[in-house]
Amino acid sequence: MSIPQIFPNHIITYYPAALHVGGVWYVNYYILNPFTDVIVEKRIKINRIKSIPERRIFARNLIRELNIKLQTGWNPFITPEGTKEFHLLTEVIETYKRAKFKELEKNSVRSYESFLLKLNLHITKIDKNMYCGSFTKRQASDFMLLIKSDNHVSHRTYNNHLLFYRRFFKWIQDFDYIAANPFETIPTISKKLIHKKRRALDRSQLRELVVQLESTHPRFLAACMMLYYCLLRPDDLMELKRKHFDLIKNVIIIFEAETKNKNSSLRTIPIALEKYLRYLDIEKLHPDDYVFSDRYNLAPGRIKILNSSVKLNF
Repeated sequence: MSIPQIFPNHIITYYPAALHVGGVWYVNYYILNPFTDVIVEKRIKINRIKSIPERRIFARNLIRELNIKLQTGWNPFITPEGTKEFHLLTEVIETYKRAKFKELEKNSVRSYESFLLKLNLHITKIDKNMYCGSFTKRQASDFMLLIKSDNHVSHRTYNNHLLFYRRFFKWIQDFDYIAANPFETIPTISKKLIHKKRRALDRSQLRELVVQLESTHPRFLAACMMLYYCLLRPDDLMELKRKHFDLIKNVIIIFEAETKNKNSSLRTIPIALEKYLRYLDIEKLHPDDYVFSDRYNLAPGRIKILNSSVKLNF
């Protein structure tokens, strides 16, 4: 709806925000469209907040925020921000989960859920009715400082959190809930400060590990042994099908189209490896099945595991 008046001298450029209640609760304000010189009504519906007292609190904060922005010259027709910035951030988190989780593997879902839970708890502690546009760079910085101050969070874990929140808020930005990503300019911790702690296992520990894997995860054990005895890359491992194995000649055939250096090769299967290959039931596989298809239990299947060299920790 527009007010049928034109203000060519631009003396009046807006009318302040106000709450309207009824069947539909909404906050509205009027703003000059500079391209038509017509004052236009903008509405933000707030019925999605079920509790009436909380709805009034949200409306009061929203009105204050809108009027401050209007007084300082903000105009939604000029700036990239729109009414979607006033959606509740906790609701947008749930929208993201519904949209993204169905595309992810189970382990990724668990990881993302953990990151989002931390953000949700932080938001709820400050203001559970916080809207997307009010989560600023300062809010993001304070949140990351809280994570950094946790003694159980390593530098690497901190970086993982930061990179996830960058991607999450980039998604929010892409769908026009915010104009700028508040995490974009927060720096990661330098890799020079991240030191991996590796400890070599002695022979008795290795034997103990092999015994444990034989009972708990024999396919993983077989994959590790193939990497060790046949000098395969993890990416080579993920290409393997029944056709790659000549169990009569005891060799694994690596085809040139499937290698990093585009050279075919034969890898001898030593006697020490043979007993571990039995865990894979290679001869019973369907010709189109990959030997390792599922990323977490390494079961065979038709779907190839992607980015294995990055995701798998053999």
